[in-house]
Amino acid sequence: MAEWGQAVQGWLDRMEGKQMQGSQKMCAGIVEQSVDGIVLLDEGLLKLQMVNAAFCAMVQLSRQKALLLTMRELDEGNRITALLSSCTSLYGLGKHVVIDFPLRRGDGTLLYSDLTLSTVCIGHNCHILLTFRDATQRRLMECSRVQAEEALQSKATFLATMSHEIRTPMNGVLGMADLLRNTSLSREQHHYVETIHRSGRTLIRIINDILDLSKIQAGRFALELARFDLDEVLSDIQDMFEGSALDKGLLFSVAKSNGLPVHLLGDPHRLNQILFNLVGNAIKFTESGQVAIRVELLEEQAWDVVLCVHVRDSGIGISPEFQKNLFQAFCQEDPSISRRFGGTGLGLAITHRLVRMMDGELGVESVPGQGSCFSFTARFGKQRASDRETIAAWEARNPALKPGNIQFDAHVLLVEDNPVNQEVALACLKLFGCQVTVAGNGQQALDRLQQGEENFAAVLMDCEMPVMDGLEAVRRLRIWEKQKARKPIPVIALTAHVLEQHRTACREAGMNDYLRKPFRQQALANLLLRWLSAEVVSPGIAQAEHNASVRISESSRLPEAVLDHTILNGLAELGKKCTPHLLTNMVDQYLTRSTELLAKLERALIQNDSEAVRLTAHTLKSASLTMGVSRMAELGKQVEASYADLTQARDHFGHSHAIFNEAKQALGRLRVLH
Repeated sequence: MAEWGQAVQGWLDRMEGKQMQGSQKMCAGIVEQSVDGIVLLDEGLLKLQMVNAAFCAMVQLSRQKALLLTMRELDEGNRITALLSSCTSLYGLGKHVVIDFPLRRGDGTLLYSDLTLSTVCIGHNCHILLTFRDATQRRLMECSRVQAEEALQSKATFLATMSHEIRTPMNGVLGMADLLRNTSLSREQHHYVETIHRSGRTLIRIINDILDLSKIQAGRFALELARFDLDEVLSDIQDMFEGSALDKGLLFSVAKSNGLPVHLLGDPHRLNQILFNLVGNAIKFTESGQVAIRVELLEEQAWDVVLCVHVRDSGIGISPEFQKNLFQAFCQEDPSISRRFGGTGLGLAITHRLVRMMDGELGVESVPGQGSCFSFTARFGKQRASDRETIAAWEARNPALKPGNIQFDAHVLLVEDNPVNQEVALACLKLFGCQVTVAGNGQQALDRLQQGEENFAAVLMDCEMPVMDGLEAVRRLRIWEKQKARKPIPVIALTAHVLEQHRTACREAGMNDYLRKPFRQQALANLLLRWLSAEVVSPGIAQAEHNASVRISESSRLPEAVLDHTILNGLAELGKKCTPHLLTNMVDQYLTRSTELLAKLERALIQNDSEAVRLTAHTLKSASLTMGVSRMAELGKQVEASYADLTQARDHFGHSHAIFNEAKQALGRLRVLH
């Protein structure tokens, strides 16, 4: 389209020469035959001086009627004057402007077009040349693309919700099956239980595959960054599959090349998932012979490595025609394959996408009837040798050391506005030997960090807080660190949110890791071990009285729907180890704080303040999760989820006083007994 201005100008230049008449006819013929609508416009009056047949067809007017109009009458967006003023700078430069332009047709309907504006000169007079191209199909394709993306997001959200709803009862089924396996059963009963357990695990894997694929397709899937040992990943795979390979009479081997770095940084769980899919398929489709894994070093630099992994089998092989579609979702070579071997056809599609996310490639070489070799590359970071050596040294001196007994000679900034959550985190950190400073919101934390008077080794940051939330505080912290050329301090998110989108928000804000409330002591210890310098880590000395087991007595138990006794037992044990009367103090704090939050939530609902409803309900949920008050936590979750529909939120809140009184009685009995 843009070349029309230059072409017409060329013909007009020749019209001023000796062959003017012939050139004029040739130019007119070419313009008339163009599939693009072409208009020569008088700049001053915006009157159409010349139009071609394609333009008349676009606006559904005869040439005679079209030449009686001005562009203002055809301009649906009233933009032509402003556009032409911007074109005055193009005179004599051979340049052009391209924009989206809605044309008003003769019947009043609109035609969306791509408009190119350029200038042509006839003698001493300059004119505007407009070239229109029908953009209807392009806009339809763009709308279809947007609708498809929205549908994909909706599907991912739906699948995430359904996955959670299915996974919850399935966990109950599998948990009961596990307990039942450890009771006295006849051989027949044991077979039934094993079938239940095996079928349940298969269903969970299918659910996970569908959810993973939907997240990847919706762009909501992210890899984690953690320290891991490659040998441990390979050993896990060997442990998982060696038995099933032997059952089929297959030789199974795992090997790696000499000099291969094994202390890496990356996502070990997804690497395990890739290997699980490839090795599982290899064993599934191999009736005799062998399955072999080999890991090789493809590239090594100062900070990272590229590994190449081969999974070779002597199975049924794959036809060349099917190899082209092998990594597409729900794709299997033949329906009989699914009936004979099982599977959904999702494993390789997910594996392919995971490998691409690891900056690698996945390929296959296969001969039908002889076997296949799947190979993939993946890039990983390298751990610092100094940290590994320090940790290995004290682990060697203390082989019985557990993460719960590790001591950290470190100053930690705890950023948490909820007193109940503060109490638990403080007790855990002190148990690990940490010096702790507490900030009540993101602004207080940012002020302390920027003052630089305290040498903090790490920050535990709540996400939802008044004044300034944790995400905004970390964003500002990272900007300040960059401006001051400061080494980034590790920040671990503390949050009651569970969806991947919240993890992604934490990572994008600049947080290093993620700890879900309510958290276990060992989970916190593992994160501190991951992010603190090895120089501050030392083995702890466990005192005998601290090892005493503490349990909530059976007489004080209420139904699990009211209180989560697993969490309460953990708090009781934590209090026994480091803080006398921790549980009773927390009960008092929780009841006081929850009374305030319920009153605040009621005011927010009366005032129709949806944002205050969301924040207050989230705080109530978080405190209740930490205390193990299950029904109050569920109430907070329901109100938080329905903050955009205050009528529904009020319906949920209507049960609050009954639920709180029930929890108050249960906690009161617990307090008396402790």
